[in-house]
Amino acid sequence: MTAHRVNRLRTLTLRARQRGLTLIELMVSLVVGLVLVLAAALAYLGTRNTASSLDQVSQLNESGKLALDIIAREIQMSCYYPMTFGVGTTTIPSCDDRNPLSNQTGFPAVVAALPMLFGCDSGIVQHTQRTAVNSTRCNTATAGASAGGSLVVSYFVWPRETGGTTGLGTASATDCLRQSVLQSGSAGDSVNTDANAPQFVSNIFSLRPFTYTNSDGVAVSTNSLSCEGNGNIAATASRQPMLSGVEQMVLRYVVQPGYVVKGFGGAGRAFYTAADLNSAATNDDLLTNWRAVVTVRVCLLMSTADPVRQVGGTNNYRNCDGTTTNYATGERRVFKAFERNVAVRNNSRW
Repeated sequence: MTAHRVNRLRTLTLRARQRGLTLIELMVSLVVGLVLVLAAALAYLGTRNTASSLDQVSQLNESGKLALDIIAREIQMSCYYPMTFGVGTTTIPSCDDRNPLSNQTGFPAVVAALPMLFGCDSGIVQHTQRTAVNSTRCNTATAGASAGGSLVVSYFVWPRETGGTTGLGTASATDCLRQSVLQSGSAGDSVNTDANAPQFVSNIFSLRPFTYTNSDGVAVSTNSLSCEGNGNIAATASRQPMLSGVEQMVLRYVVQPGYVVKGFGGAGRAFYTAADLNSAATNDDLLTNWRAVVTVRVCLLMSTADPVRQVGGTNNYRNCDGTTTNYATGERRVFKAFERNVAVRNNSRW
């Protein structure tokens, strides 16, 4: 083979190696690449949505437990009084006919006339109405009253037991909003004038309307668990939100076995409503009814903040009234009821 032919073969070989792709080959390669990218994107989005849904449900469970813990802790404190402290020569007992100080001379009558535990099925109790009689305590005209009932829990503590500074004389107990309950000028509660004595703490829990914008940009109307403490008992005092996503709050009460609820008129039942207990004809009978409460059943219907429920999934949920309810059209939040029975452990009279 001559040198000329060898060079020619080399030239043809190099040209063959440098040949590009055909249009069909290029299109097939692009389609395959796009399919792989699409599959990876779908896998990523699916994983992200699943993780987001799990996070929302986890937050729902945590919020439900936290809300129950907040209310349960207060109910367990109801009627508490430091047993090492006395008024005059008398040692303070646990819940008596009205409250720990009902029979103590020299103690403000405004507190002696209050039940340490009191509730409304509808309407909000205000500190400015705390001496009102019977159902007039439950103010249905309060803004947001339709969001649910309310619960008032009262007790006495040493200042340092609620986070006040150490050392009597300069300390102050605080309410659920971390407001000092010791009277100072126009602030605090007029009941608490002595910094060297246990101080009266009274907290009102209720639901307050709350609106936010979810991850889809949609405005969502729900409720928040709110509290108003006696660190500010002015008529203009407002309830402050503590935890959002509380759709419903239902409270039921268990009385001491054998006790006949005054003013109720019906057969005895396992759980009474606040309206049942508030049906007493006189203020004394109302106080006696609430004094007989030994357990409070708390039910909170919670919701996720963002839409996580899959279309075509479970279409109903059980609310705090025990009713199976269908989700509203387009509602993709998850609803879940949390329930707990809480003993009024300081009511040792029985």
